[in-house]
Amino acid sequence: MKKIALLYFMGDSNKTCENKSSGIISIIFKWIFLPSLLGKLRKLIKIKLVIGKEIQVDSSFVIQGIKLPYTLEEFNKLGRAKRNRLEKIISKICSENSITKCIMPASCSCSLKSCEKSKFDGKIVYTALAEYILNDLCEKKAFSIRDIDIAVIQGEDDLLPYLIIKLLSPVVKFITLVTGQKEFMERKIEEICDETGLSVRITDNLKDVLKNSDLIINYGNIKISGIKNSIDLNSIIINYGELEDLVPEIKKIVICGIDIGLTDKYLQAFEKEIFKFYSSTEIAEIVLTKKTDEKIDNLHNFLDFKAIEKIKEYFREEGFYVKGYL
Repeated sequence: MKKIALLYFMGDSNKTCENKSSGIISIIFKWIFLPSLLGKLRKLIKIKLVIGKEIQVDSSFVIQGIKLPYTLEEFNKLGRAKRNRLEKIISKICSENSITKCIMPASCSCSLKSCEKSKFDGKIVYTALAEYILNDLCEKKAFSIRDIDIAVIQGEDDLLPYLIIKLLSPVVKFITLVTGQKEFMERKIEEICDETGLSVRITDNLKDVLKNSDLIINYGNIKISGIKNSIDLNSIIINYGELEDLVPEIKKIVICGIDIGLTDKYLQAFEKEIFKFYSSTEIAEIVLTKKTDEKIDNLHNFLDFKAIEKIKEYFREEGFYVKGYL
């Protein structure tokens, strides 16, 4: 059983038992007793964590929130002694509740040994859902996915362009691949073309391709300043790489990420405060990657066709949806 906890904090307007008690004690005793007595009394006050409701993702995976008795600002200022106490409490809670992994917000400036900072910025799911995104955009633009001109621009890595061509091969008829490794990529995608009947044109002429493409999937590092006049402003650029010198008119047609919507299964079970520290896209990515493979936490250990297919399947299974594009 995989059991994951998301640590989060109080809002700035809230106070916890520890902080309230400490404040009252400080006011009363600061003027009466010696500072050493105040320190001893503070140590007697327990740090109370609030363990949230368990959300059963599936039969072998549970996720829940754990609220710490600090605001984010207070947590970032904790001294070593208090942080060590907190570490022990979190470790005990994880042990008692069979929690296998603790994740803390990426916004934390300090860390805890018993937890890992969130690396889930949406890029994994954005990459895995390329086919879904393409279909969604075509539907919104009233395009037929089989008839549009699609260009894939390769960067230094050859795996991502290969995977997207493989994923799209059952639903499109023609793709243009822009690459500086023409002979290598021809050999690499020959099998896909033979199996599916897909036609792939391979070229290194970026400007010529941009003029005639309805949809551009970019994995490269492109300087827009040198090619902006070649880009059709009615096209869409799904960007997974780098676009330098973006001008406003080009920026309007560029997509760099997705905003994922959650179902009530998560929206109603999680305390509302958790969404101040984790976006819905971040939570969706945690659920999808951990449901697929516990080890997935970045693109480098994720690039696998089977993993992509699983994430697409679980995305539909969980009822997640694309709210918008970034």
